[in-house]
Amino acid sequence: MSDRVVHVQSPADGIVQVTMQERVNKNTFTDELIREPTQTFTEIGRRSDCKAVILTGYDNYFSSGGTQEGLRDLFDGRLRFTDKDLYSLALPSIIEQEIALHELTFHQPEVKERIESFFGK
Repeated sequence: MSDRVVHVQSPADGIVQVTMQERVNKNTFTDELIREPTQTFTEIGRRSDCKAVILTGYDNYFSSGGTQEGLRDLFDGRLRFTDKDLYSLALPSIIEQEIALHELTFHQPEVKERIESFFGK
């Protein structure tokens, strides 16, 4: 069995499925479950053939949140929520798609401004 906690497959042309399978800790945000998806999405971002990504978990687990140690570190102030590079996964393309959707479909400039300000665009 593979030691990796992220598995990648292509169920159809242009589609990549990323499955998080950190079975020991039931998909809590261990260092591995932060590092591997980050690396995987960086690799996918370099591919010109990928048009969509499906991010899924295993069995009934998508994400179980932070580890006990990580949550304690947050509570005690030893760690900040932004110290781990978890929330930058594929955000540039998602942000651009969200902005384009609101510009083309809803014509809501205030939504575009909120999205851009939230993600520092």
